[in-house]
Amino acid sequence: AAIVDLMNPLVLDTLALRDAAKLAHWAARGPHFVALHGLFDDLAGALASHADELAEYVALQLGGRPVGSAEQVAGNRLDAYPVDLSDGMEHCEAICARARAFLAFVEDGLARCNELGASDAFRLLDELKSDVAKPAGMLCAHLPDGALDSGPASEPASHRPSARP
Repeated sequence: AAIVDLMNPLVLDTLALRDAAKLAHWAARGPHFVALHGLFDDLAGALASHADELAEYVALQLGGRPVGSAEQVAGNRLDAYPVDLSDGMEHCEAICARARAFLAFVEDGLARCNELGASDAFRLLDELKSDVAKPAGMLCAHLPDGALDSGPASEPASHRPSARP
């Protein structure tokens, strides 16, 4: 139950960021359109794939009840996405801010998996982090501060090589 309670909010956050990235993909305009358009779509695609994998893990591997209805996604932990943006760089700023928060939630999930010894869940979240950090980092590189700040996760104790004398 602890892993289901950990994973379901991440499913909602993943779906919310996916939807925001897709909206940015559709709505962004301006001189940076060509550079940003594909990156928004890459991010949305990575998130869609992982949302499916996380929800199926909750249902099929953990026997839990997955979340993901529109009403449930509306209760995600990310800030609401501003739907009135049109400038590509404004979308880039909004997506990067949410990607940073999202990756912090994933980092918290990784730490919790480590505490619980949940190696399968850790692997899923580590892959999610890696696959989202790349397109999000490419987007954030277009901003003046440019940093995504997503460092490597530490492996769960069960996967660390044992120290040899």
